[in-house]
Amino acid sequence: MDYIVRHNVRHGGSSLLNYAARGNLKRMARIILHLGGDVNTQRGLRPGFMDKRPTPLATAASHGHKRMVRMLLETGVSHFVDGMRIPLAVAISNRHEDVALILSQEFDSGDLFLTKARGTVLQMACRMKLVNLVRYYLEHGPRCRGSVNVRSVHDRSTALFQLLQKDASKSDIIKRELHADVYEIVLMLLRHGANPDLR
Repeated sequence: MDYIVRHNVRHGGSSLLNYAARGNLKRMARIILHLGGDVNTQRGLRPGFMDKRPTPLATAASHGHKRMVRMLLETGVSHFVDGMRIPLAVAISNRHEDVALILSQEFDSGDLFLTKARGTVLQMACRMKLVNLVRYYLEHGPRCRGSVNVRSVHDRSTALFQLLQKDASKSDIIKRELHADVYEIVLMLLRHGANPDLR
């Protein structure tokens, strides 16, 4: 095992670290890192989310491995893949709310754009109906001298519109009931300044 890991670190670009992250193999990951493995390697797996090769953090986040994510964060791993927060995006899109919360704690979250197509982290969390994550973003989002800034109001209003558009209508037929999580998110957005009349 030691020989294989050493050879992989020296000649394989630490690709086994992505394998360890995928399988939640913490002991193997620790050995690779101890031997000088590249914690930000993009080798070992095919391109995934947005055609980007995943790092071990993105791989662990996409599978919802909280302990692996925490371990990798302790090593000083980058949150970015080619300039985008792919680990956070895959955690949200795979509905791994606990992992997304862990990855969100190191930055001001509210208006952070993941990509142009996917919008902000708040909008994506609303679309995925992740109540606790939405609450976190609303409570820890950017503020301007004690009041919510205009960009945040627009972001929250857009999130509200997208959530209701996605969940409340289907082929011009209005649903008779809203799910409890959608109702809770709508109330939170309105309490935090979302404008229901803003397009």
